[in-house]
Amino acid sequence: MIQAWFGYQISADGLRFEFGHRDRGMREGTRTPVGLFSAWLLPARLLTTWLLPARLLTTWLLPACLLAALTSDAHAARPEDYPPLGFKPLPPSVAQSLMAPTSILPSVPSSLDWRDAGIITTAKNQLQCGGCWSFAASGCLEAMAVLRGAAGSIDLSEQFSLSCDTLEFMAVTNDGCCGGSVTAFEFLKNNHALTEACFPYGEGDKWGPRECTPGGGVGSWNLVDCPDPFPPNSGWNVVAWTLLPADVSGIVSVANLKAALLDGPVWLGYYVYNDFYTFWQSAGSNEVYTHTGGGSALGGHAILLIGYDDSKSAWIIKNSWGLTGPSGDGTCLISYTANCDFGINGATITVMPGPLQEAACCAADGSCYVTTEGACSAIGGAWYSGSSSCSPNPCPDVGACCFADGDCEIMTEGDCATAGGTWHVEWTDCDPNPCPQPEAACCSDEGSCQILTQAACTAASGTWHSEWTTCEPNPCPQLAACCSNTGTCQLMLAGACATAGGTWLEAFESCDPNPCELHVCCIAGACSLIREDECIDQAGQWHAGYDDCATVNCADSVKVCCVETECFLAWEADCQSLGGVFHPSLATCDPNPCPVPASKPSWGSIKSRFRKPKQTK
Repeated sequence: MIQAWFGYQISADGLRFEFGHRDRGMREGTRTPVGLFSAWLLPARLLTTWLLPARLLTTWLLPACLLAALTSDAHAARPEDYPPLGFKPLPPSVAQSLMAPTSILPSVPSSLDWRDAGIITTAKNQLQCGGCWSFAASGCLEAMAVLRGAAGSIDLSEQFSLSCDTLEFMAVTNDGCCGGSVTAFEFLKNNHALTEACFPYGEGDKWGPRECTPGGGVGSWNLVDCPDPFPPNSGWNVVAWTLLPADVSGIVSVANLKAALLDGPVWLGYYVYNDFYTFWQSAGSNEVYTHTGGGSALGGHAILLIGYDDSKSAWIIKNSWGLTGPSGDGTCLISYTANCDFGINGATITVMPGPLQEAACCAADGSCYVTTEGACSAIGGAWYSGSSSCSPNPCPDVGACCFADGDCEIMTEGDCATAGGTWHVEWTDCDPNPCPQPEAACCSDEGSCQILTQAACTAASGTWHSEWTTCEPNPCPQLAACCSNTGTCQLMLAGACATAGGTWLEAFESCDPNPCELHVCCIAGACSLIREDECIDQAGQWHAGYDDCATVNCADSVKVCCVETECFLAWEADCQSLGGVFHPSLATCDPNPCPVPASKPSWGSIKSRFRKPKQTK
């Protein structure tokens, strides 16, 4: 579509007027001066000193994105992590023609927050796109729809307005990510809103639509193609929209904004300064923004006004910069006297549900129904907006899809191939399961291994491992003795033992005999009740026959006992019961102090004389 255009260019040299045309396509657009008129009108000095105030230039004469060129901080850039500023105020003459007449204002409460009513949907992220005007409009329509009975989960498409709202309305044309105005509501009045699922933001691109480069040029256009035909609508649209009474600059008063909020959230714009970015990033949840620094605005921004609080003299706004900001949920507080022209082109809307499109719904078994998208989704079907009839049946053939683990699902051939399964058109039911069941290792709770199908393993309360098709060697996790602090023994896995606060003994695969029994261990003359392995690790002398330190004196009694040539540490009574010779003056068997006899008895005969023989593994 060819559109005539005129514009101003601001630079260090002054103000330049151009007249030409623009060839605006769905994805790429350029501006081409045709030479009808292109001349410097005024030098910069005269422009900013006596011709026009900068605010009027930016309010109705120049695009907001060129505001910075008029000021001393013309080259101050917005932070990289924030989106372009895309709010375009209406020309004063257009705003006046759309503005509601002044009226007697009702009394209002001292505070109001539409979040308390549960109608404010979750804040979204416009990313690197100057599409705040569309996000504020969709958020307003969502809130008003919930107020009229829509589900709180309603999620409308911002991309719909960004891509498709290209028609001129009262000499105003919205420009996608390059900016737009409150006339987004006129588009949503003439076109039922689409859901986010039907027309997602940026068509799934994680960065969203491309950032707009003011002034045109190759690669600067930002719109995702407008769908043709439109996908199914959400069933909601704007019935009417009205600009609130405002001054000559389009700014709505505090009193008029409060009165309008009684009926629902309000769409509006304001100017963003560098200090607002700092506030958004680092302010506390109860801090209130007021522009106090110098410099000039970097551009206009559209938001959704959702309440106010007189105790803080502040507005409550919902932004479109994601779940960030002072409150961490995309909202913040802005002062009634924020000094940022808060309230430009404030507008309210009324909404109503419209007709929902019906089309063919294909159920999982391949049967076809003509119903709405929501009803189709409720039964787990696939909705085909391009087919409004089930005769002939537009649904693709379905059959059993068999997977490597023997699982069976009914689906189309294409979906089965995508999922990596084997499709069988002759099987239209998975009960009983027609797919061959593979066998693999099944590990029981005791660590034993069997080759079973997955179903049989599950029935046996085992764990199935499809990658192990043999039980030799045993692939199941090892069970071993787990010793509690009281000396009790239980076979379990290492992880389960650690969770229970026990000590896992990998070398003991049985609790009979119990490796966890606590007996006397003499360490450096002191007596402790511990396990044998712990006693040996600490270079102690373990005594399986004693489980009470009250009857043992490790410091005085444990000395060398010679039974023939064998030397070991023992109590005197034990040494004598073995027929040994007790040496109270000797405390070590290394080197062996016992004499070598003429004949040597067997060690087995010596051990049999112990009162309580030591347990062996």
